[in-house]
Amino acid sequence: MTDPTVSNRVAEIEPQQIRRLFDLAAAHDGDDVVHLEVGEPDFRTPDHVVEAAATAARDGETNYTANAGIAPLREAIADRLRGRDVAADADRVVVTTGGVEALYLTLLTVTDPGDEVVVPTPAWPNPLSQT
Repeated sequence: MTDPTVSNRVAEIEPQQIRRLFDLAAAHDGDDVVHLEVGEPDFRTPDHVVEAAATAARDGETNYTANAGIAPLREAIADRLRGRDVAADADRVVVTTGGVEALYLTLLTVTDPGDEVVVPTPAWPNPLSQT
C-alpha cells in the first residue's frame, strides 16, 4: 500500500550515506568522534554574527530578499574572493542556504536531462544523488 500523502518520487528517495554516518556518530555521543559527515563547524557562531542577526531582526529586516541575496552580502563575498586572488564580481555571486542547495542549483543551471556528469571518487555522496 502506498502513502497517499507522499509522491512516488519522494517515497523512492534513499537516505543519504551522510545522514547514516550522522546517526552513527550520534549513537556515540560523548565519545571522541571526529565528524566528517554534515559539515557542522567545530566552533560557536561568532558573537559579531549573533549580534548582527539580532540587530537585523530588531530593525525589521526580516522580509524576503532578492533571489541572489542582499547586495551588501554579495559584495562582501566577492571582496573576500578577490582577496584570495579569485576573480569575482558581486553581480555573479548567488547566496544560498548551504552547499547542497548551491550544488543543486548549479547542476540545474548547467546540465540538461541526459547529460553526463563526471564525479571523481571517493566523493561526497550528495552530487551523486543530485545527478
